[in-house]
Amino acid sequence: LNRIDFKLSNTDKILISCGRINQVKGWELIIDSFNILIQKDKNFKLFFIGDGEDRSKLEEKINKYNLSNQVKIIGFQTPNQVLEWTNLADIVLVGSYKEGWSISMLEALACGKPIVSTNVSGAKEMIKTAENGFIVDSRIPQKYADKLLDCLELKNHKDISLSIANKYSLMTLK
Repeated sequence: LNRIDFKLSNTDKILISCGRINQVKGWELIIDSFNILIQKDKNFKLFFIGDGEDRSKLEEKINKYNLSNQVKIIGFQTPNQVLEWTNLADIVLVGSYKEGWSISMLEALACGKPIVSTNVSGAKEMIKTAENGFIVDSRIPQKYADKLLDCLELKNHKDISLSIANKYSLMTLK
């Protein structure tokens, strides 16, 4: 995957959310925050990687906000395709109400990506605030959108994310 495949420019800022599209995964917070974000900067694009029972509700909200040019639902992807999408992303988003140990966050770290997440299980272990991402304690879309903008200012997120991911590597855990 590359930007050309999706008619994306080098100035586009790519956000992804990976996982099932259902209420627990918090897609509403992500789309509501994105709707605020796009008013400030039209260069953002959001891709939902996954599928689920709330897909039609998400599609309705995308249409309600008139975001069909900026937001795409990619659907289910193989693990290799998820890796390609994660590598394409500028920021990985987690809007969940609850998580076990987030594979999506760990994959983001392994790709050196910054993360903006709600305060779910594992977030404090995987995100160093203002270094490789942000944890948003509330479900207020404006606060989440603000952290997405802040995330663009992070300077050393790649090295920090990779060093955290290394702690959970199978080679490290032996």
